[in-house]
Amino acid sequence: FIFCGTYNIDDRGGKVIVDRVIPLDMAWELLVSNLHIRFDAEIADAEIAEIKEVLEKHDGKIPTRMHIVAEEHTYRATSNEFFTDASKALVWELRAILGDENVWVS
Repeated sequence: FIFCGTYNIDDRGGKVIVDRVIPLDMAWELLVSNLHIRFDAEIADAEIAEIKEVLEKHDGKIPTRMHIVAEEHTYRATSNEFFTDASKALVWELRAILGDENVWVS
């Protein structure tokens, strides 16, 4: 289980106030609110096409946040076109294209 809530300290000590209990098998679906992908600004057109195909296949309501790495700066943008299901399958497919460190959820 995952316990969501607050931790309070008062004159009697610390206590956890649990607002919500989430079964572990449901945590991914309930807690993921963004899909992040990082790629080089000079990414090949073929890779872009492959990424778009994967994102379209996993259409949903979760926004895609892009981290575009240029020579001296990383640009961040939220896609207006691609909203996904942010499923584990999507993350695995994108990691196969971009690498494990370049795809994550928050």
